[in-house]
Amino acid sequence: MVSVTICGHFGGNNNFLDGQTVKTKNLYKALTDEYGFNEVKKIDTYNWKKRPIKLLKECINAAKNSKNIIILPAHNGVKIFVPLFTFLKKKYKFNLIYAVVGGWLKEFLTDKPKLIKKIKKIDMILVETNTMKLKLQELNLYNVDILYNFKYIDVLKKVEYTPKKNIKLCTFSRVLKEKGIENAINIVTIVNKKLGFNYCSLDIYGQIDNNYKDEFENLMKKFPNFIKYKGLISAEKSVSTIKNYDFLLFPTYYDGEGFAGTIIDAFSSGVPVIASTWKYNSEIIEDKKNGFLFETKNDLMASNIILDIYKNKYDILKMKEKCLEIAKKYIPEVAIQGITKYLNYPERLLCIVSSMNRGGAETFLMKVYRQLDKSKYQIDFCVSKKKSGFYDEEIKKLGGKIFYVPPKSKNIFKTFNSIKKIVKQENYKYVLRTSQQSLATLDLLAARFGGAKTLIYRSSNAGLTGGKMSKLINKTFSFLPKIIPNVKIAPSKLAAKFVFGNSKNVYILHNALNYDDFEFSEEIRNKIRKELKIGNKTLYGHVGRFNVQKNHMFLLEIFQEIVKKDKDSILALIGEGELENDILIKIKKLKLEKNVLVLGPKKNVNEYLMAFDKIIFPSFFEGMPNVIIEAQASGLPCFISNTITKEANITGLVTYIDLNKTSLEWADIIIKSKIKRKDTRKNFINNNYMIEQIVEEFVEKCYH
Repeated sequence: MVSVTICGHFGGNNNFLDGQTVKTKNLYKALTDEYGFNEVKKIDTYNWKKRPIKLLKECINAAKNSKNIIILPAHNGVKIFVPLFTFLKKKYKFNLIYAVVGGWLKEFLTDKPKLIKKIKKIDMILVETNTMKLKLQELNLYNVDILYNFKYIDVLKKVEYTPKKNIKLCTFSRVLKEKGIENAINIVTIVNKKLGFNYCSLDIYGQIDNNYKDEFENLMKKFPNFIKYKGLISAEKSVSTIKNYDFLLFPTYYDGEGFAGTIIDAFSSGVPVIASTWKYNSEIIEDKKNGFLFETKNDLMASNIILDIYKNKYDILKMKEKCLEIAKKYIPEVAIQGITKYLNYPERLLCIVSSMNRGGAETFLMKVYRQLDKSKYQIDFCVSKKKSGFYDEEIKKLGGKIFYVPPKSKNIFKTFNSIKKIVKQENYKYVLRTSQQSLATLDLLAARFGGAKTLIYRSSNAGLTGGKMSKLINKTFSFLPKIIPNVKIAPSKLAAKFVFGNSKNVYILHNALNYDDFEFSEEIRNKIRKELKIGNKTLYGHVGRFNVQKNHMFLLEIFQEIVKKDKDSILALIGEGELENDILIKIKKLKLEKNVLVLGPKKNVNEYLMAFDKIIFPSFFEGMPNVIIEAQASGLPCFISNTITKEANITGLVTYIDLNKTSLEWADIIIKSKIKRKDTRKNFINNNYMIEQIVEEFVEKCYH
């Protein structure tokens, strides 16, 4: 698959110099310079009516094999290529951009509502000036931005100027009546006639339009001695030619005029432009700053401008310097950013979760998200809780989007249709569902109906809370995670087996972290302990949601036994959840109010882990507990239930204790343990738990 295919008029083997062909070729060259020759393909629409079947095949092949397609059709081509590529886009899901050449599109579309409807389906329309953008918005086209015209020419480094007895003017565009050639001749003739001597001369450069050839040749026969036709000059010689002139004369009234390339030629040569106010010239040329403007077809007004120049009314050197300054906007590497920001759309992954709070699965996604190259990969989130999640603001700052869908518990059909609609409207190719419940797989089925190709299920746990009915439903539909996703991920073998059974094609993706954030610091430890006002007391910790799975009631009973042996022991509980009130009641019942700190959720969990002396984690089940991995990065001894996967012990700091043991037995094992804090960086590297390693695996598995 290539990054970009450009479909436009390349002109075959001919050397056409019209704006349509020149811009198409320049855009192709700029993008091959940016992405490499192998990443940019082209479709030449020259003489397409003589080979329609072949061209159609080329377009279909491009749709199948391109991330982005850029079209540059002219008037007749719009009617063909816009409907064709918007139709192909439905099936092949590429990013479609229309780069408009010239300033005619608004007028062309005004009485064509069906075509406007098609154009609205284009991802981005790029026009040459802001005025063009505003005109299209009058047609309710808001998928519009600006791509300035640009040329492959070298901007002159420096200019000099001193007032002269005679000045040289030139025209440098296609030789066509509507380009104002006859007006230019008339303007210099008026000036010289008024002054009584040949103050200004005019040299005409450019390819003579076929329809104007006879007329122009007759005109040349009548040229006075101060007017000459100098023929065609190649693009690479434009600056070296125009720099020898004082001004470029551009009295155009050409109907299709957009951002005329001749203005770029002049600015790059340090030559001010004397131009008509036709179309968009007044947006590009600042009157009396980098050129002069006169009313279209008002030759007398134009001649008066030149007469004022003769009277030394203007600082021409300053104007020439301004031309060079502005010309830098129109060099390829700068101007091309107007399109690459849309071609560089990162691949977007939609992650479906209940909410983006500090759960283990959500925290894992955020760790990965922070490390992604955002210019290439983005993550958006679909949640079923309206209340703002812990990570919502950070997600938005990172460039992610958050969508809301109604929970399945309220209306399973509305949930299904909402996900389908989001995936379809936002054109998601990759969708990830993280859960341990089999019915959650229906979200991936909805995504498939919305057009997603890569359906990823990440098992987040090795067990399920809820009553008998909940577990029965989960077992009944346990076949869904095995057949719907085409990518299966789990943080541990236990989590993989719980959701996918004995399936062999499950990829174990570790709950890695940014080790530097968790590496132990004595300074941070002392800071947190000072904030908690605990002095040198032994600080036990627990981080996790206040729900049944985490087994807080048993944790408090264990801690009660610890306090009996050491009254100065403190337990810090970090988290929130539906059992918070029950936990507070239990603390009071066990008379632990002075020893237990209920801290709520914390953004700096890493710092609290440094302050802890030991962590107690008697969960009924876990997929791969993030906090235990994080605690080990901080060198913290961990005491966890034997129901948790043995894969969690990557450093030797983890002690597994049977959940069938009493709270007293747990307390004795924890107090008597001689495991001490240690540096664990090598353990994390050797066991593939560094976030840099995991991000590469995540991208490989999820964005393909």
